[in-house]
Amino acid sequence: MRQERTLPVLAEIWAELVKAEPGAQGTLKKAVNYALKAFDALQRFAFDGRLEIDNNPVERCIRGIALTKKNSLFAGNHEAAEVWAI
Repeated sequence: MRQERTLPVLAEIWAELVKAEPGAQGTLKKAVNYALKAFDALQRFAFDGRLEIDNNPVERCIRGIALTKKNSLFAGNHEAAEVWAI
């Protein structure tokens, strides 16, 4: 079922990338080339049912770390940052 639903969509994405690549310039060209090079890895989940379709569980795990890192930028001074870290 996973392949039935995803392979046609992935084929459309591949076709759009291949179509866009010759005319792309600058950062768009870099992005298209990156996507084309990574496409095998992108479609791997369709063939291996053990792989998750998204990485939401990982994102949830590291969310607290990312928020603390962001918020600690505003500790004010070195001593406050040390207290914050404890």
